[in-house]
Amino acid sequence: MYDYAPKLDKDMRNTAGSIEQIEDRENHKFEPWNFVQTESDPVCASSGCWHSAWFKHQQDKIVGYPDPMADGFDSDVATTLKNEAAASASTGHTWDPWAGASNAPKPKEPLRVRSIAEIMEYIAKGKKHEE
Repeated sequence: MYDYAPKLDKDMRNTAGSIEQIEDRENHKFEPWNFVQTESDPVCASSGCWHSAWFKHQQDKIVGYPDPMADGFDSDVATTLKNEAAASASTGHTWDPWAGASNAPKPKEPLRVRSIAEIMEYIAKGKKHEE
């Protein structure tokens, strides 16, 4: 049984009181947590999920756009990149289309899991800047 530490909120106390009233009236004690689901309740059977014809039709309408990195660039892009490489080689100058641009894309840094302490420190620094 629950030892009421920490104290339950009002709704839970009301529910517990209602259960006690029913148990007294019916002269029957319910098993603790008898009304709480403790076992898996899978959405789909082991044979897979059933889908309606409408759902299947909606799935068929989703456009699968090509991935240029996986599928290779189209011929126009490939030709442009080849011509740029040849021009850079012949002039001895490597062209940087983002040089001096304020909206230059930033290289992706590897993802890093941060500790709670680091997050709290970051939040504290942000609050200092706001003050």
